[in-house]
Amino acid sequence: ENSSVQIDKAFRELKAGSRTRELAFTILSAAMNRAKRKGLIRSNPCNDADRPSYTPEEIVPLSQSDVERILNAKSDDRLHAVYVLAFSYGPRQGEIFGLR
Repeated sequence: ENSSVQIDKAFRELKAGSRTRELAFTILSAAMNRAKRKGLIRSNPCNDADRPSYTPEEIVPLSQSDVERILNAKSDDRLHAVYVLAFSYGPRQGEIFGLR
C-alpha cells in the first residue's frame, strides 16, 4: 500500500480533534522532510497525503445575566470563589486548579 494512502487512513482513524490531527500531520511532515534531507527516504509521503483541516469554532461567551444566574445558583457551593475567579479573569482550567 502507498505510504500517502496509509497516512490518509491513519489520520482518518485517529481519535483526536481536528486541531490535534492537523498539528500531528505537521510534525510528521517535518520529520519526513528531515529524513529526506538526511537521505533516509527519497520523498516525503505527506506531500501526496491529504492534510487534515482545522477550522476554529466561534466562541460564544456567556452573557452578563448568564454569569450572574450561575453565580447566584452556586452561592452556597464550596467552590464559589473558584467560579468568581473563573468568570472574572478567564484563566485556563489548569491555572485555576494550580492555585493554592
